[in-house]
Amino acid sequence: MKDWSEDSTLLTVLAERERRLHQPIVRRSPKAICQYLHPDFYEVGRSGQHYTRDDVLKSAYEDQASLDIRIHAEEYYCLRLSAHSALLFYRSANLRSDGSCERWARRCSLWWLTSGGWQLRFHQGAPI
Repeated sequence: MKDWSEDSTLLTVLAERERRLHQPIVRRSPKAICQYLHPDFYEVGRSGQHYTRDDVLKSAYEDQASLDIRIHAEEYYCLRLSAHSALLFYRSANLRSDGSCERWARRCSLWWLTSGGWQLRFHQGAPI
């Protein structure tokens, strides 16, 4: 796979922020969600369904079962678009209790640098 990482520090920072969003403790915390997701966040999920930040905040309260899903992610690479924006690409899967992976997807996240740090502005997943 082509390595588009122009800035290894940026790749490290954004991949770590993405990994934190994969953690159930973060996905259950409206405060953390607001820290990581831009107010105008928009997502097109693996299923094709779309979500706003408000939808994600609502699921933090209502959809506890899906928040317990463990996520495996790999093959991160990053493309800086400007001083204040970057695309992060990676593959992810749901991690089963036996350690195997299922429901693989390609992911793309648009991160924006704001006064509060890097925030996720757009995310899309596609099944593979």
